[in-house]
Amino acid sequence: PLPPKRPLSSFFLFKQENHEKVKKQHPNARITQLISMMAEQWKKASIQEKQKYEGQYAEAKAKYEQELIEYQNKYGKIKSQKSKRNK
Repeated sequence: PLPPKRPLSSFFLFKQENHEKVKKQHPNARITQLISMMAEQWKKASIQEKQKYEGQYAEAKAKYEQELIEYQNKYGKIKSQKSKRNK
C-alpha cells in the first residue's frame, strides 16, 4: 500500500475553497491568472481568516504524522524517491 499523502498547506486549502468563486467572478481568466488572483487575496487576508486555514492544516498535519508513524511501524521506513526531474 502507498504511504499517507502529505496534507495541503494553508494556502492550498484557501485556494481549494475559493477557486470556484474566483472562477465565477472571472470566467475568461486562465488558470495562472486565477491562481495569481487567489495569491493576492491570500496576501490581503486577515490574520483571523488565515488562522482558520492554518488550524485546518495543523489538524491535517497531526493526522498525517500519526498515519505515517503507523505506516512505518507496519511497513518500515519510506524509501526516498528520486525526483522525476533529475532522471
